Amino acid sequence: MRDSKNSLVATKIIGHPNCLKCGATMWLSSIEPTEDEDWDLRTFECPRCMKVQQHEVKFK
Repeated sequence: MRDSKNSLVATKIIGHPNCLKCGATMWLSSIEPTEDEDWDLRTFECPRCMKVQQHEVKFK
């Protein structure tokens, strides 16, 4: 699953990203810590096609 992650600065993903498959607005399903204390792993799920995207987000 590591290949599907994107590293983003928090300001680019504060809201909900659009699904890369169908374009629907995705929902945040979880936030997990990473080894780097300034980064979170955020998981988004698409309510339309059920695609999952993960993004590493710098928040500090």
